[in-house]
Amino acid sequence: MRLFFVALFHVCLIAFCSAQQSVTIFYDSAWLITREADAVFNRSAAVDFSTDSLIFNGPFKDVAMDGTIRAEGQYKKGKKEGEFSFYHPNGVLEVKGTYANDRQIGTWQYYNEFGGDKQTIEIKGEDFIVQEFYNEKDKLLVQNGTGNWKLFAPLGN
Repeated sequence: MRLFFVALFHVCLIAFCSAQQSVTIFYDSAWLITREADAVFNRSAAVDFSTDSLIFNGPFKDVAMDGTIRAEGQYKKGKKEGEFSFYHPNGVLEVKGTYANDRQIGTWQYYNEFGGDKQTIEIKGEDFIVQEFYNEKDKLLVQNGTGNWKLFAPLGN
């Protein structure tokens, strides 16, 4: 009987050591891991310690050191999975959409820093369609996928 309890203890110990645990990781402004004293952001996340790598597995939340939420979502075996939300520095929702197997899918909604609509895009595979787009003066330029929309990238990118 004693041998049974010793074996059960070892099985439980192994399961506990290999299970995922919640951790807080501190990042600098370039999203490199740093000390808490130098951090600009922190991530609270479930991490799978059963491998040699840092694998996120479960819900996470990124928070600026001033306490404003910057992002939240879910990972499954290190890949983004499910609904994700990203926030402006003032805490207002900036982007909301869905990931499947680390890829953006479906409808993604973008908002300006005041919470007003900015654009809605539909992602299908490698393609996307801009369904709605508002300029900086909140004028609707694209509606139901029809209208004028241009993508500008800074020089050198």
